[in-house]
Amino acid sequence: MTSDEVYSTGTVYISYFDPFDIFESIKEPFLEVLPLRNIHWKTLNGSLKTVDEVPVNLVTETKIFERENEDIRLFIRFIVVNCISADDYRAKVRPLIKQWLISSGNDDLKKDLARLPMPVILLYANSEVVDFKLFTSTSLIDKVAKDFPDVKALELKSVYKSPREKEEFWSQMSQHIKSCVLDVFQNRLMYNQAELEKVTDTEDLSQEMQFRENILELYLALNMLEEADAELEQIKQRMWDKSMSELPNGELENPFQFSQENDEQFRISEALAAKHLTKYEAQKYFFVKEFEIFMRDNANSPNYGGLYKLIRQFLCSASLLFIQEKGFLEFKISFLDCCLVHLRNRPQSALKEVTAELLLIRRDCWLQGVLDCTNFSLIGKIFPLKDIHYSFDRYKYTYDTEKVFHETYAKYTKEIISLLSQCEGMRQRAIDILSIEIGFLHYQRKEYDKAVALFLSCYEYYMQSRWDLIGIEILKVFIDSLDQCASLTELEIDEELVPKSVILSNAYLNIVRISRDVTEKGEWWRKFTKLQQANPTNLVYATEDLFHLCLEDHVWLAGPNILGIDVIIKSNGIPEDIKVDSITLVLKRSDDTFIKFQQRDMILSTSKTRYSLQATEIIYGSFKAVSMEINVGNTSFVKEFLDNDASEILIEPIYDPRSILLTVEHAPQLNLGEYALQISCCNSDLLRSSDVIITIEQESSNSVYPVSFTEDGQDNTKHISEVNQACIVPYYLKEPVTSFSVTANFSFTKIDCDAKFSEIRSFNINCCLPVSVSVEDIFKRDLFIFKFLLNSSTIENPVVLHSTRMLPPANSEQYDIRGDFRPETSLCLSANLNENCLNCYQITTKQAFTPTDCFHLQITYNTLKEQLDNLVTDAVLVQGDVNWYRKFEPWKQVWESVVLPLLHYDYEAFTESIIIVLVRDRLDLQRLSRIFSRLSIEDVVIQAMTECLLRIIQGVQLSDIDVNAYTKNLTPRRLIVPVDLPRFEQFFYVSLNTEESHELKVGVPIPFTIKIESLNLKWGYEGLAGKFLFEIISSNEWLVHGKKRMLITSEITEIVLHIIPLKRGYLNFPRVEIINIDTEEPSRIDNANCFDTVLVF
Repeated sequence: MTSDEVYSTGTVYISYFDPFDIFESIKEPFLEVLPLRNIHWKTLNGSLKTVDEVPVNLVTETKIFERENEDIRLFIRFIVVNCISADDYRAKVRPLIKQWLISSGNDDLKKDLARLPMPVILLYANSEVVDFKLFTSTSLIDKVAKDFPDVKALELKSVYKSPREKEEFWSQMSQHIKSCVLDVFQNRLMYNQAELEKVTDTEDLSQEMQFRENILELYLALNMLEEADAELEQIKQRMWDKSMSELPNGELENPFQFSQENDEQFRISEALAAKHLTKYEAQKYFFVKEFEIFMRDNANSPNYGGLYKLIRQFLCSASLLFIQEKGFLEFKISFLDCCLVHLRNRPQSALKEVTAELLLIRRDCWLQGVLDCTNFSLIGKIFPLKDIHYSFDRYKYTYDTEKVFHETYAKYTKEIISLLSQCEGMRQRAIDILSIEIGFLHYQRKEYDKAVALFLSCYEYYMQSRWDLIGIEILKVFIDSLDQCASLTELEIDEELVPKSVILSNAYLNIVRISRDVTEKGEWWRKFTKLQQANPTNLVYATEDLFHLCLEDHVWLAGPNILGIDVIIKSNGIPEDIKVDSITLVLKRSDDTFIKFQQRDMILSTSKTRYSLQATEIIYGSFKAVSMEINVGNTSFVKEFLDNDASEILIEPIYDPRSILLTVEHAPQLNLGEYALQISCCNSDLLRSSDVIITIEQESSNSVYPVSFTEDGQDNTKHISEVNQACIVPYYLKEPVTSFSVTANFSFTKIDCDAKFSEIRSFNINCCLPVSVSVEDIFKRDLFIFKFLLNSSTIENPVVLHSTRMLPPANSEQYDIRGDFRPETSLCLSANLNENCLNCYQITTKQAFTPTDCFHLQITYNTLKEQLDNLVTDAVLVQGDVNWYRKFEPWKQVWESVVLPLLHYDYEAFTESIIIVLVRDRLDLQRLSRIFSRLSIEDVVIQAMTECLLRIIQGVQLSDIDVNAYTKNLTPRRLIVPVDLPRFEQFFYVSLNTEESHELKVGVPIPFTIKIESLNLKWGYEGLAGKFLFEIISSNEWLVHGKKRMLITSEITEIVLHIIPLKRGYLNFPRVEIINIDTEEPSRIDNANCFDTVLVF
C-alpha cells in the first residue's frame, strides 16, 4: 500500500479513452495543469470560497470501476480523437464518438449530470490540419460541436507559434477543466442534498448515510476540508444517536489496513443496508476519514498534536473492544505501522515529534509482547499482569534470542532518540529518559563503561525534576557501574576532565538527599566522608535536601565589639553528629557592602538546631542574607538566598561600656568661620593599634562632594593612624550645605586578644552655625566697649544661650574686662527681630590700647532641639530609674541616632509654657515600631520608649526646676568669635564746665570753659594725627558769644566763652563737632556733657 492510497477516496477522477493512441504525445503538458489550483466556488449562501488545490487522478477508461458508488468520484470522461480528412471523420471518428457515448450511458446527452460524469471530446489537431478547413464552410472543431451539441469539445495542440501561445493555450485548458469539475460538483451536491432532505426524518438510516457519504466524498474530492469535517461530524452524530450502541463489536482486524483487501472503498450505508455493520468498522471508517482530513489540512500549517490525539483515541477505542483478544498487540503494532508509513517522510519537526511518540508506543507494545511470551527481562520495565496470554509469533524474528531482543530494543529506542533530537521543541529530557533506558540495558549486559557514559549526562535531570524514586535507582546503578570501571580515573564533563572521586562524591550526596531511609542516609553519608578523607578535593554543594537552614531576623551583642546572630540548622535525616570547621553567613547591604557572621570548630548535633554566629568586622544598616556556607573538611555546603527567602536584618550600634567606640561629630568648640570634625574614641586605652579612614559621602553618584579636607577641594578622605585621644579634623565647604554625611572605617586590635575588629558607620554632620553674632564698638575717655547682638541664625532652629565671656588677647594682662554674662536660667534665642540679646563688655587698661590686640567672645550654647532631646531622654524617658536604664543603655545609640532626629518639637509651646509637645502628624510611630521590632530590644524597653513618644505627642508639662536640673546634663557647645580693636583714629575728649551756681535765666550769658583733649596717647600715638577744626553747633536753644569755631593746635586746648540760653526749661548742652580738615569727616568724640541738661528760668 503506497503512501497516496489512503487519500484515493478524496480525489477527483478524470478518465480518458484513447482509441487512436495519440494522447501519450500530449500527456506530459496535460499533466502539468494538474492538480487544479485556485478554484473559486460560489456556495449556496452566496459567499465565495477559494480552494487552493484540488488533487486529480487521470486514469484510462479501460480500468473498470467495480462499484457503482465510485461514480461519485468520476467527474469527467475524455475521448481523445483526431482525423486528417472529412471522409475520415464521417467514416471513423463520428461513429466512434456516438458509440462511446452510448456505451458509457451518455447516449441521452440531456440527462442530469448529478449521477454521471461529464463527457468531453478532445480533438487533437496535428500539424497537417492546423488552420485548415476540412469541410467547405466550417472547421473540424466546429463540425464536431455541431454534430454533438450537448457535449463539450476541446481542441488539443502539440504545435505552437511561440512559448507564450503554449502557455496561454494550457492555461485556457485548465480553466475549461475547472469549469467542468465545478459544474459536475454543483449538480451532484445539489442532487444529494435534495435527496438527503427527503430521507432525514425517516427511519431508513442506510439511505441517509448513503447521501451523507456522497456529500462527504464530494467535499473531499474538491479538497473542501472544513465542509468535509462538518459533514463527517454529522455522520458520526447520526450514527451515535441511532445505532452505535446496538452494533456488535466485530472482529479484530489483524493486521490492520487502511483499505479493504480487494481495494474496495468501505461505505457505512452499504454495511447498514446489509445489516452487518460493526462498531469496529464504524470507528475505523471515522478514523480513516479524519486521518485523511488531518493530513491534508495540516500540509502547510501543521497541527500534528490533533493527529496524535486522533491516533491515540482510535487505539483506546480498539483497546476497549479487543483488549482480551490474543492478537491485540499484533494488531496494535500493525495499526501503528500503517500510520507511520504516512508520517515518516514528512520534513516538519512537529511531525517528527509525533512520529517519535508513536514509535515509543509501538516499542512499548512490542516490549510487552516479548516479555509476555518469553522469560526475558529489562531493568525498570514491568508491565501489569493480564489474564490473557497474547500471541506474538508474527514478530518472532525480533527476539529469537536474548541478544537479538537486546539489539532490537536498542535499535527501536535509538530511532526514537534520533527523531526527538531533530525536534525544535524542548525534548532533551525525553531524550535523557530514553538514554537512561539504554544505559540500563548496557548495565544489564555488563557494559559498564557505556552505562557510565549515558548515566553521567542524564541522572541530574531526575535530581532537578524531583523524581526521587527513579533518581535514586539510577544513582545506585550509576555508582555500581562506575565502581566496576576500575581503570577509569577521570570523566570528561563539559569538555573538562573531572576526577572519578568527585563524581562519586556527588552521587553519594544525592542519595543522601533523596533517600527516605535513615539507615541508608547514614550509610551513604559515611561513604561520602570516607571518600573525602581519602581524596581531599575542595568541593561545593548546595544545602538543598541536606540541611534545612533559616535565620533569626535580629542581631545581638555577643561581647565588646562583637555582634551575634542565631541560625537554625537541621540536617535532613543524617543520623549522626557532624564536625564542622566553620559556618559563615554573608549579608549584603543595598550598596553591595557585605558583612560576615562566622563560627569555627562546631558540632552539628542531632539533638540541637540553634547555633550562634559572630561578627567582629561590623557594618551598620539594613541587610539581606546572601549565602550561608557550612564547611566540613574540604567540602562546602552553600545555601544561596533569594530576595524573598528572608526578611531584612537591621544592624544598629549596640552600646557596651567595655566596647571601643569611635564617634565622629561636629567639633563642639570652634572659632567663627572655621569648620572641623571631632573624632573621639571611647575606651581607647584598650587599643593595641587603630586605623581610621573618614570619607565624605556623596548625595548621589553624579553629585559633587559637599566638603573637602583640604582648601583646594581635592581631598575627600582623611586617614588617621592612631585615635588614642580625641582629635580635631578641619574641613572646608565646597557647597552651601547645612549638613552632610561621612563614613568612618575604623579598624583596630585590642591589647587583650589577637582578633581583628572593624566598624564601618555613617555619621550625619550638621554644619549649620545656629548662632548669629554682630558687634559694635564704643569709645570712651578711659575705656573701650564691645557691644554684641546675639540671635538664632534660623527661625527653624532656636538656640539656648548658657553664657558669654570675653577672653583677653593671649599673653596679655594689661586689660581689665568686665561684662561676662551668665544668667541663672539659660536664655532661649530665636531669629525673631523683636527678640535679641545684647552683651556689652567694658575694657580698661592702665597702659595704652594696642590696635593689633585681638579679643575673643566665647559663647556657650546649645540648640533648643538638643535641649529638648536631652529633656525627653532624661526627664520623660529615663526619669532617674537606674535599673531600667541598665536595660536601655545598650540601645541608647539607637535612641539618639534613629529616634531623636525624627522628633519635631513645637518650640513656641516650650518657650511660653514649658510644655514638650511634638508638631502634629510629623512622627510616624508605626515606622518606629517596625524598626524596634527588627532589633533585639527587650520588650520592657520598647514599651517604655513607645510610651515616652506617646506622651510627648500629647504634651508633657515640665517646671523651671526640671529644666534647670536636667539641662546641667547637656554637653554645651562653644563658639569663639574673634574681635579686634578698631584701627586707630584721632579721638578727642570734650568737656563743658561753668562756674555759675545761681539760677540761669533766658537771655543772660553764661560763662563756660571748654576743654578739648586728644586721647592719642591712650592708643599708643603721640601728637595730633592731622588738622582738626572744633565747632559749637548753633541751635534755636542757645547762642554762642565768643569763639564759636577754632583750629585745634595742641593735644590739650581750653577756651572760655559765653553761651546765652534762648528758652526756658530743661535744655541740653550745645552739640559740639570736630572735623578732620583733610578728609572733611567728623572725628570720634567722647563728649562728657553730651546728655547733660540745665534748668533755665
